Amino acid sequence: MTAETVTPATAPAANVRPPLSPTAARHLATVERIAYGAAGLTAAIGPSTDLWQLHAAALGTGAGALWRLWTRTRDREEGFGGRLLTSCYKAVPVLGLSTAYGVALAVPGTAWWEVAASVAVATASAVAVPLTRSRGLRRAAENLPAVVAEQAPAEEPEQDGYEGDVARHWAASPATGTTRLAHVRQYHPGRPDFEAVILAQPGEAVPGSLDRRAVAAVYDVPEEAVRLAPVPGHGPGRIAVCVAPVELLARQQHQEPGDQLAALWDAKVSAPKASPRAWSWSTTASRRTAS
Repeated sequence: MTAETVTPATAPAANVRPPLSPTAARHLATVERIAYGAAGLTAAIGPSTDLWQLHAAALGTGAGALWRLWTRTRDREEGFGGRLLTSCYKAVPVLGLSTAYGVALAVPGTAWWEVAASVAVATASAVAVPLTRSRGLRRAAENLPAVVAEQAPAEEPEQDGYEGDVARHWAASPATGTTRLAHVRQYHPGRPDFEAVILAQPGEAVPGSLDRRAVAAVYDVPEEAVRLAPVPGHGPGRIAVCVAPVELLARQQHQEPGDQLAALWDAKVSAPKASPRAWSWSTTASRRTAS
């Protein structure tokens, strides 16, 4: 029985966008904070002026942000919930300043709370910098599937024909647990004899319960037709297996009568759990057959 050397397949390199560098993030955050400071100052003193263009721009910006969020709710593609939350997070400063501007514009006179509201919204936005943070998080989220696919080993292609049937039969048996059968090779197209490699989960060993008896039960063959051996160069997570019922039958047919008697003696008498009653019954049955 030969055992193939198993090498894990690796996935091709994924197209991963470079993450936002700390320097670029600092520059973007600085620009964003300056913009919030200017917007907060405008929202604090703008309502007390007579510049209708400024009023229209402030209220129109808030209306545009609301329209953008509404269009996000119409998007029902996969992952739209995450994009909607990101859009809401980025729109909070614009909506807050536009609301403070509109309330101050509607209330006659200038009260201290009008200025305080605009300053509070601008300060909170400058601390949170949602545009910069959401950009970094969005890029990380976009790169996550590619990074996972790059780090995870690629699955081996499923075998077809007899080899695939053998592997699927192994996977369907409860006795095999979480192990799988790989590198199946049929000795002859017209015979069921094959060899393969039992693979355990990464970091685990092939269970000791998967002995010759268990493998023979999986494929309904005599226990003598199963051979197990370690894979050279690998640990207990890989076991080479050979299932050859036709080869066993050929050996039994070409076996000499003396060899058959010796094998019967080893199985019935020399075995540790041999039963004299079983040996007597077997001998009697053999004599009746001979007569």
